[in-house]
Amino acid sequence: MLTDGRWRRASGEIVAGSAFLRQNGVEVGERVSLQKGGRTERVLVVGEFMQSNARIVLGNWPTLTALAPAERPLAYHVRLREGTDPAGYARAARAADAGITPDVRGADSATQTIVGSASALTLMLAVVASLGVFNTVVLNTRDRRRDLGMLKSIGMTPGQVTAMTVTSMAVLGGLGSPCSASRWASPATSW
Repeated sequence: MLTDGRWRRASGEIVAGSAFLRQNGVEVGERVSLQKGGRTERVLVVGEFMQSNARIVLGNWPTLTALAPAERPLAYHVRLREGTDPAGYARAARAADAGITPDVRGADSATQTIVGSASALTLMLAVVASLGVFNTVVLNTRDRRRDLGMLKSIGMTPGQVTAMTVTSMAVLGGLGSPCSASRWASPATSW
């Protein structure tokens, strides 16, 4: 995730991780020298992304080959355009180079897993909060049954008793549900 600046557009530009920038005292817009195998290349830091490894920067192929001409790619990350057949792309890639083994996945499968898990946890927290409020309503109504019986004996209708109980518990439920959900949901935002 890009946190500052922009993604690289040309050779000689890099996007550096937050840890790299902190460790080296560099800011977006400054030039740095990258070294590898006795070669040095001056590059411009155009963006910052979230990364805890201080040794990672993102550049393009010409920038890397200027530093290390003997390096070969380990993997390619390809994003297909909308409407492209992933299986057809995988077949074409294998036909072009037998050493390529495409791993065809849906776009952002990790993101979909995280969002699905977070949604399931949120739903479970909402159910638990609702059960807590329902339990409080039941206990409160049982504790007040003598009071409710007295109110009915002096002329309160069953509808008025129900309206009074629902109104008093709606306030409790309205205050209790968001407080319970935010108390349980806040630790999940830290990961």
